[in-house]
Amino acid sequence: AAIEAATDVEPIIIGKPRRRIFDWARGHLGLSAPEVACLGDRLETDILGGHDAGLVTVFVRSGVSTAEDRDRFDPKPDAEFDGPLDLLAAWKHRSS
Repeated sequence: AAIEAATDVEPIIIGKPRRRIFDWARGHLGLSAPEVACLGDRLETDILGGHDAGLVTVFVRSGVSTAEDRDRFDPKPDAEFDGPLDLLAAWKHRSS
């Protein structure tokens, strides 16, 4: 609001959970939404933003949000791991 008041120009907000930043990153990679996963530890930014952009969402419980937070949160993540190393182990196991 302060920027808009000072410049008389409405700013474009690109930070999470706004979809624009996710769309930009996906476009930069040249991939479609189903080909991209958003990995994050914050349900209200990472998971919500990825979900709104149509990405696969992967929640890691090693950061800010907890399993209890997830129980109360909607939308639910597509996948969930205790931390990034658990995700890596699952990915390696699936690839072999």
